[in-house]
Amino acid sequence: MKPRILTLSALLIFSSCKNQSSSPTQPSASNDAVTVYYPLNSGDTWVYEMFAADTSFNFTSENDSDIVSIGGDSLLGGTKYKIVNSSRWGVSLIRDSANYIVDQSGWKMFTNNGTSDYLVNQYQPYSDSTLYNTAVVRSSDSTCVVPAGTFQARFTVGTITSTIPRPPALMKNNYYFAFSKNVGLILKRMIYSDANNDFRFIEERLVRYHITLNTN
Repeated sequence: MKPRILTLSALLIFSSCKNQSSSPTQPSASNDAVTVYYPLNSGDTWVYEMFAADTSFNFTSENDSDIVSIGGDSLLGGTKYKIVNSSRWGVSLIRDSANYIVDQSGWKMFTNNGTSDYLVNQYQPYSDSTLYNTAVVRSSDSTCVVPAGTFQARFTVGTITSTIPRPPALMKNNYYFAFSKNVGLILKRMIYSDANNDFRFIEERLVRYHITLNTN
């Protein structure tokens, strides 16, 4: 049975991701539409290496990968979404909604609207109101190194806070999504709960990608 994911849909800032002014290796974007940070063209594909944390919070490779690709369109309640196929997590739907990346449940994953508003600010669904989930988008990019290379990335930073007694290390935990212009989602840390209702962490780090850049 798959673990119960506690983040928006499916990162503590890593030592490899920090504020710098060095030049990224990816091409520059032609505009600032949200789909520059998360391309949604049919056939766009990303391959990630999977990592899991041990009890000392050290991440090691699982020797497994997640292959994510954008499929065709799907209508849900009269609204058009893009189909996202993941070899690890299955099929989901996302769309650009007024410059927000939103999934089929209405969760906001990312925006570059320059707002400080919360993407998420509520009790986590399906958790009996024991976990409170907030998420915001950082106002500037940071340099981030993943197996695919060095990128400038904009972070969605989320916090899961437990409302029931837990060990101090598990009372408040962060998850992250890192998006890079003309590349997409390059790194993420997801929080999930195991069979004992303890928090565990998975990272997906971009290894390679293929996208179609819009020239309009």
